[in-house]
Amino acid sequence: MRRAWQLIAGSVFVVAVPAAVLAQNGDRPVRAALIEGRCEQLVIAGEDRSAGCRGAVVNVRYQSGRFSFMFMEMGAMTSFSGTSVSADGGENRLILDRITMVRESDPDTLVVQASGSCSFSSLAEAGTISCRGRAGSGEFSGVFVSLGPPSRVVED
Repeated sequence: MRRAWQLIAGSVFVVAVPAAVLAQNGDRPVRAALIEGRCEQLVIAGEDRSAGCRGAVVNVRYQSGRFSFMFMEMGAMTSFSGTSVSADGGENRLILDRITMVRESDPDTLVVQASGSCSFSSLAEAGTISCRGRAGSGEFSGVFVSLGPPSRVVED
């Protein structure tokens, strides 16, 4: 976790998440899990980016208790994150307070304050991760259907 966490899914898909991105605002990541499946929707600031959304989401838990879901595109990553997770029956809900966007073509990480939530069942089995948020720049959403438990987990 010193320079980057590299999470590998199968032999053809590699996601490299720079430590600077993982360490949002100085918050240290303690666990990252690569979840494989099918991205059904990705909307960034009102723009439908679903066609380029990858078949993997990275779930990160931070030392502070922050929790995030990172949706991937070719050369880009959008993270939905918050610090409040609640459970209601078999459904979990993450209350969003931030959306982070990173583009390979832009060295600056863009962090925007947001409101909304992510809902998800147990990450240890197949299920749907659905994030919806609103920020000053527009609507954000990501819907991902997992194939099962994380294919790779890195813990510090």
